[in-house]
Amino acid sequence: MLRHELVIAFGRSNDLFREMKVKAIFKGLIYESLNDPDFMRIESRQIPSLHEEYDAAKAERQRDERKGHS
Repeated sequence: MLRHELVIAFGRSNDLFREMKVKAIFKGLIYESLNDPDFMRIESRQIPSLHEEYDAAKAERQRDERKGHS
């Protein structure tokens, strides 16, 4: 009886949640993972721009250079 009243009031859960999906994104990668060729091969297919490595901090271009002035 209660179930019937709930269905009348709210509908069936199968009708409301047909396409429910969960997407998990793990963060906190360690340096060793980023140097593992197998991990990077798989990762680059999923998130192409995840990792870039530089010997020093990547420099930001000067404002004048962006506008085409030297």
